[in-house]
Amino acid sequence: MKHPDRRIGGFFHRREGNLSIPTFVCDYCGKRIISGEEGLRLWDWAESLAQPFAATYILHKGNCHDVFEKAQDAYDVLTDDLVLLPLCLKNDLAISDDLERRVAEAEAML
Repeated sequence: MKHPDRRIGGFFHRREGNLSIPTFVCDYCGKRIISGEEGLRLWDWAESLAQPFAATYILHKGNCHDVFEKAQDAYDVLTDDLVLLPLCLKNDLAISDDLERRVAEAEAML
């Protein structure tokens, strides 16, 4: 998979008033992904087997994903809905029961 020279998207923080809010930005169009249902993660399966880590791209579903994937000339590309990312992170980060409880409390306050 050939990688773009410069990433325009990914995971950022945006300012909203006095808050710093985590935000996903499309690696193709550079626009914010507003809802989890409209975004996906894309990575190269072969690259993930050959190297310790593979680049993951964040894209809008539909046109952005289609054009980006074709431009990468990748044959073993995998995608996953962006809404599944928290579950994947939970499995990878070994979140303790105490941290899970604190996260649930914080969510209840939102």
